[in-house]
Parts: sequence; structure tokens; C-alpha cells
Amino acid sequence: MKRLGLTRRQLEVLVEVEKGKSNEDIAAALFISPQTVRTHLQNIFQILAVKNRTAAVSRLRRGSD
Repeated sequence: MKRLGLTRRQLEVLVEVEKGKSNEDIAAALFISPQTVRTHLQNIFQILAVKNRTAAVSRLRRGSD
């Protein structure tokens, strides 16, 4: 099931962002490369129509589609 139109993996990345983790820390936690984290974040920003991490986390907390 998708939440906010995001995939499960994108949600996992966004939850780590919400925790204040850096791209490198997210990569280590999820066993992916920092470049993959950056790609997920770019896609998240596009899907949520936001420009930064703060706005993306705000959308996550609101839980609105």
C-alpha cells in the first residue's frame, strides 16, 4: 500500500530524514548507497511537490495525499 503516493522504500527514506539523519547515515541504515538515497529524495520531492527535506517531512506528518 502506498502512502502519500510513495513506495515503501521511499517512505523508509523519508522516515529516516524525519529522524534527522544525513544521506550517509540513511544509506548505512537501509543498506543502500548515498547516491540511491539522493535519487529517492529527488523522487520524493517531485511526488510530494516540495523543494526540500523540511517540507517533505511536514507532508509526512500531515499524512495528506
